[in-house]
Amino acid sequence: MSEKSLRDQVGDFLKKRWSGNFNEHVGIEFVDASKDFAKMRLPLKSQILQPTGILHGGAIFSLMDCTGGVAAHLSYPGKNLVTLEMKVNFIRPVSSGFVIAETSPLHKGRKTSVWEIKVNDEEDRTVAFATATYMVASTPAQKNIFPVFE
Repeated sequence: MSEKSLRDQVGDFLKKRWSGNFNEHVGIEFVDASKDFAKMRLPLKSQILQPTGILHGGAIFSLMDCTGGVAAHLSYPGKNLVTLEMKVNFIRPVSSGFVIAETSPLHKGRKTSVWEIKVNDEEDRTVAFATATYMVASTPAQKNIFPVFE
């Protein structure tokens, strides 16, 4: 029997962790992850649209923060990270389909980690991009926060 891939382990963990909470309510879906990378998907639904019918910026921000946070945690096994700040530029509105977020590191230091996060629509057009800074906590992560994957 083969062992589960990192992608499958992370996907299983996030499915359980997000069950019944904000990320599940918004509709964020795990797609892929590895050290220094994460990819998440957000299908549009009426509950996350503005009254004008376009995807709410807060939903995009949440997608970006989840994507950056997962990649950052995978890059610091056994550490707890928290978001310090995020700067988002919204480029194009989206009113149907889905958006995809991908992230990559810009800086990985002892105390902070900075990530670039890009969101594209289903036609691969840029919707938004961000830089996010995560603080690497001095205390180790608890098992229920984000496990170390083998």
